Amino acid sequence: MGDEQEFEELMQARRILEAFSISQATALATPAQVARLREAVGAMGAQMHNPDAYAEADMHFHLLLAEVAGNRVVTRLMRAIQRPMMEQLRRSIAHLKAGGQLEENLATHGRIVDGIERRDLEAAQRGFDDMLAISLAFGARGQG
Repeated sequence: MGDEQEFEELMQARRILEAFSISQATALATPAQVARLREAVGAMGAQMHNPDAYAEADMHFHLLLAEVAGNRVVTRLMRAIQRPMMEQLRRSIAHLKAGGQLEENLATHGRIVDGIERRDLEAAQRGFDDMLAISLAFGARGQG
């Protein structure tokens, strides 16, 4: 990322894309898609000891969420911002692991899937909002 402004713009774009994805997934996800999202959360949990692998699994979860939403353009846009998102995820996850908050981060992903499965948009979105709040609480670029 170039500067703080560009980073904030990336986070704005991510919020827009993921809010859409969560909304669509909540309305449209099949039981098989919910199971795939749960598997993705499980893969994250299996990598709690390895921050880089956890970040990769986390990115996979968010790309899968976009796919479940069923909009190919949104999926392509998520893939287009994947590289700078991975940069942010790696920094965030390293900090969360060091601060003992990685389990809380994992739990928020599970709450997103729970909300999708129950078709409860508010709960799914709250899980995402909590996830972002935890991830960004230490500072927008993982420096504080």
